[in-house]
Amino acid sequence: MRLLFLTDSLGENSPDADGLVRLVASLNASGAECAVISFLPCRKKRRERIAALGVPVRYMQAFNSRVKFYAPGLTGAVLLFRPDAVVLAAPAAHLHAGPLSRAFRGLRLVSFLPRGNAGALCRLARRRCAASIDAPFPPENAPEETQRAFLDAFVAALVS
Repeated sequence: MRLLFLTDSLGENSPDADGLVRLVASLNASGAECAVISFLPCRKKRRERIAALGVPVRYMQAFNSRVKFYAPGLTGAVLLFRPDAVVLAAPAAHLHAGPLSRAFRGLRLVSFLPRGNAGALCRLARRRCAASIDAPFPPENAPEETQRAFLDAFVAALVS
């Protein structure tokens, strides 16, 4: 399974960045082919830590414009990766649900909001999604069984 995760930022100040990176690294380790597209770039030290985990990331902006939803070249990046599903993993990523569903007929969109912070635009975008996942990330120091259970529940929600 090829999964592409869209998020607004992977920086240190982004609330769910660490959980998302751990999730993608776990999915890659379990045999899925995953990548992340981040709209905003993060600092070099943070990029190196993410690369050390083996998580492929593409940044849409060359510098941090602080515009969370701006993703120039997103359609081309999705076309290059050819995913089975695109996981919208941030409220700003949900703004691209319409254009992606029009550009790629038949592409499975999945809404993933670990904090459950769905505003009006997110709720509208979720209508285009095949699945919605609202489970929060387990803490980093959670037992292995808890993290494995979260991963299994995530994969089950993806394929349903």
